[in-house]
Amino acid sequence: MQNRLRGWRLDDGRMVEMAPDDQGRLWSAELASWLVSDEDYLRLYDAAGQPRPTAGEAALASAARERAAKEAERAAKEAAWAKLRELGIDPDTL
Repeated sequence: MQNRLRGWRLDDGRMVEMAPDDQGRLWSAELASWLVSDEDYLRLYDAAGQPRPTAGEAALASAARERAAKEAERAAKEAAWAKLRELGIDPDTL
């Protein structure tokens, strides 16, 4: 299958076609990312080959981190209340 991904860059006022690497990827210095076609979409990968998240993926990851932080805070609070009770202190009276 022929690589469908093609790109150009501006070089001294001229548009120059970019040459894909042996995997068919194009490097964008402006984005510091590889541009990779996955048949239907264009994906960006960092220099190490890790995919850059889409806006939706970033939002899901952010929400997951927020839920984890809230759960960790709740667990720490419960542990502190349990310790106070163990010491004979009612946390509801503080």
